[in-house]
Amino acid sequence: MYQSYTENLKAIYKEVFSLRNGQPTIIRAIDLYNPVINEHRKRYMEIECTHCQEIFNTAILNAADEFSIPLVSVYDAFNGPDHNEDPREKGYIGNDGIHTSEIGQQIIADLLSETGYEPIRQ
Repeated sequence: MYQSYTENLKAIYKEVFSLRNGQPTIIRAIDLYNPVINEHRKRYMEIECTHCQEIFNTAILNAADEFSIPLVSVYDAFNGPDHNEDPREKGYIGNDGIHTSEIGQQIIADLLSETGYEPIRQ
């Protein structure tokens, strides 16, 4: 499942490194949060949707791992280590109910900053 997504990401990473032609490159990957977990819960779809989200994020991780690209787990930060917390309740999601708020954006920026700025050489 999501194998084609992993392959597409790997092709993108390969192209980025090809264009960089061996030059040091700073690149980071992030996985995706679930902003509507409470909606899934209300519809008795939480287990299935969480499983699908975890598979999708594993695809992102697998592609990043192949190129030694550090991955920041926004999913863990926003939805908690068990992936059952609603980021809207934490104030991480904006008024549209889907996209990050300023607080959420700062969380992501801080997580990315924590990975450092060591370039990757291919």
